[in-house]
Amino acid sequence: MKTLKLVVISLAIAHAIGVFGIAICLHRPELFALTWVFLLVSMAVLLLFQQSYSWYQLPIALAIATIGFVAEVVGIHTGLLFGNYSYGASLGIKMFDVPLIIGLNWLMLVYTSRVIVEKYFSSAVIRVVAGALLLVAYDLLVEIPAGRLDMWTWRDGTPGIANFIGWFGVALLMHTIVEVMEFRFRNYIAIPLFIIQFVFFGLLTLLFFVI
Repeated sequence: MKTLKLVVISLAIAHAIGVFGIAICLHRPELFALTWVFLLVSMAVLLLFQQSYSWYQLPIALAIATIGFVAEVVGIHTGLLFGNYSYGASLGIKMFDVPLIIGLNWLMLVYTSRVIVEKYFSSAVIRVVAGALLLVAYDLLVEIPAGRLDMWTWRDGTPGIANFIGWFGVALLMHTIVEVMEFRFRNYIAIPLFIIQFVFFGLLTLLFFVI
């Protein structure tokens, strides 16, 4: 547990430094080009604290990541699902105009939100819906910083309601798969990580309202 506390504190400090760093270097977008590394490290930390592994977890995890990536490819090239947007440079290498890290990010969000709903809800239906709503709430906070950090931009300047409906639909599908497959996550750092990232983007949203 001491290791857990140390890692949580380290993650919180790293994200706090990130907020201050972004505030100072806001007019140097090239410095945000390694955002994808930050996401990759967060996922690695999450996996290190997974309590147990089973043979069926890998294909389910791959399915979630693939669904997320394919949904983004469809969204980018058709305008369906989320609206009209394009990715910037800060999320790393792209395939079909979508950063490869995006599938992993969807997996991390589903993973952490699933741990939260498993902890607080006993109903399968409520877990699925609540998990999807958590991801929509997360996206609400991410949207304003995303454009300023060159993560993605919207053709019309801001996301429309279609984006949040699309997020809910994709997240609902993912959480349904996890529920039906009885995929149980046991991870003590998942909830702290979700909260830290949620607060991180919340602070950035407030920052960009001021700057």
